[in-house]
Amino acid sequence: MSERLVLCASTAGPRGIHDYVVAMQQAPLWNKWNVRFIATHRVGSQAMKIVVFANATVVFAAHLVRSRPDLAHLHTVGKTGSFSRNAILAWMSRRRRVPVILHVHASTFEVFYENSPRVVRSIILATLNRVDAVVPLDEKAADAIRVIAPNASVVVVPDMARLDALYSEVSR
Repeated sequence: MSERLVLCASTAGPRGIHDYVVAMQQAPLWNKWNVRFIATHRVGSQAMKIVVFANATVVFAAHLVRSRPDLAHLHTVGKTGSFSRNAILAWMSRRRRVPVILHVHASTFEVFYENSPRVVRSIILATLNRVDAVVPLDEKAADAIRVIAPNASVVVVPDMARLDALYSEVSR
């Protein structure tokens, strides 16, 4: 087991991002980088979702304070709830000087951005510009993110084969 520590936060719901995280757990990278998964969302009632995120935030904060992880790897989609949860964790991580990868699993992130109120757009922009890497899944999504946040560090990672190199680069 590595002395490194990565916090990986995402939904624990079926399909999509959760399937990606489950696949990552099977890769040697998961143990090599001592990745800890924190579920920030589950399918269920609104009250249950709030409790899950509140618990996840406490666990995430405890890791930030006690162990100062080498990296926070946050998975989001182009929806207000998902982005809001991950923005909170990203800002908490940055406050503790933990590098952040914001993995964007949305091919239409620009639609989410354009349809958001001005104040939400400013939070989206600030978050994209302050994380260490914004990781869309393809060049089209990357181009859209670069238009939204020209100062963001955007790195396309179409599959998890290159995550080891990405972790190494961001954690330097």
